[in-house]
Amino acid sequence: MLERRFAVIDADGNGVWQRDDGVLLTRRLCETFGQAPDSAAGQAVARAQQALFDAMLAHFDANNDAQISRDEFVAGVGLDIADRAGFDAAVGSTARTLIQVADTDGNGVLDPGEYTRLAAAYGARADQAERAFSRLDQDRNGVLDAAELTAAISQFFASRDPRARGNVAFGHV
Repeated sequence: MLERRFAVIDADGNGVWQRDDGVLLTRRLCETFGQAPDSAAGQAVARAQQALFDAMLAHFDANNDAQISRDEFVAGVGLDIADRAGFDAAVGSTARTLIQVADTDGNGVLDPGEYTRLAAAYGARADQAERAFSRLDQDRNGVLDAAELTAAISQFFASRDPRARGNVAFGHV
């Protein structure tokens, strides 16, 4: 399960999570939602991806090579995060900017269609995104808000629990 989670963030599939994966993912997200990478939303996503990578690099990068291998990721998930405040800030920013770029109707939350498009940028099929959405919508109100997406992303990176809702933060696992 942890190796499958890693595959979601290794956007170029080269076996390591590195800064370029965030650039590639930002480009995919912007293309998916018709945003220019240099737009305000595109720049916000890029900054958030960078901050999340930096927070995770500090936690996972055991050999200090400025990238996170699959083995480092698998070994580090579930361990106490030294800079929890920094991690929480990066995760929250990531969730808010993902909503900002994917919220095509401008209501501040993600409906199932918006989430399906977001999850597709991470490689999820529509049926996987539909199942994920139902797990992530904790209050069952039919939309994902920043708190729900933040909790899911936090679990995705910090929980070893195979039942954690965050396993499907990006649409599938």
